[in-house]
Amino acid sequence: MKDLDIFICAHKMFNKQVLNESYKILSVGKNNELYGDNIIRDDVGITCCDLNNFYSELSGYYWIWKNYNIKDYIGFCHYRRFFDFMDDIPNMDEIFKEYDIILPSKEHFGCSIYNQYKQSHNIDDLNEIIDIVKDKDISVDILLSDNRMYCFNMFIMKRELFYEYCEFIFGICQEYLQRHNIQNMEDIKKMMDENKEKYYKNFYPSNDFRYQCRIGGFLAERLMNIWVRHKKLKVKEYNVITIENKYQEKKANDFV
Repeated sequence: MKDLDIFICAHKMFNKQVLNESYKILSVGKNNELYGDNIIRDDVGITCCDLNNFYSELSGYYWIWKNYNIKDYIGFCHYRRFFDFMDDIPNMDEIFKEYDIILPSKEHFGCSIYNQYKQSHNIDDLNEIIDIVKDKDISVDILLSDNRMYCFNMFIMKRELFYEYCEFIFGICQEYLQRHNIQNMEDIKKMMDENKEKYYKNFYPSNDFRYQCRIGGFLAERLMNIWVRHKKLKVKEYNVITIENKYQEKKANDFV
């Protein structure tokens, strides 16, 4: 579709079998693998890529928000995780006559969204985000009452709604960073090292720094659910598949 861009966030080479003209490769963080004329990078222009390890794929979202001439519809997926329509992209004009946003089908937990975060990450971070959101008179009840969640920071929405989303997500994350006087990843590491008992417990799936430092990305998943409910958005859900599940590994010349 000429009025749609779906950005594939990546930090390394990946199989590009599924790409068509609507997909754009977005290199996030200062990686040394993804270069080429057809690859957009988030480490130039107005950028927050120095905090990519904190924001994860959201550093790419920030770059698009601040630098890119966005089309009518905009979406994001990951280098190995796609909505289950792959190349056969549905007609967005038809979908958005009835719906406000496309999101991955909800993931089901055996507990509340809040308790799932507590089992996997430092709950103090989510508690702080809850305080920030409450100060804006936005309900966070979904975190306590629901055991299902839209995950993966994947979506497709209209351009104007994307601007609102970025204002919400990055406004809250920026307030979190300011509260902790964080300007770079060294500050993140220092904060986590000074609170080892909270950041390096026996978390699932990992208590490794490289995983747990992605605080902004983890919080953004929960914030998306709060925002969708607050905005009363009508959601069209699609299943998510990984590229490994549908395609076998290709030879080197099939990779980016």
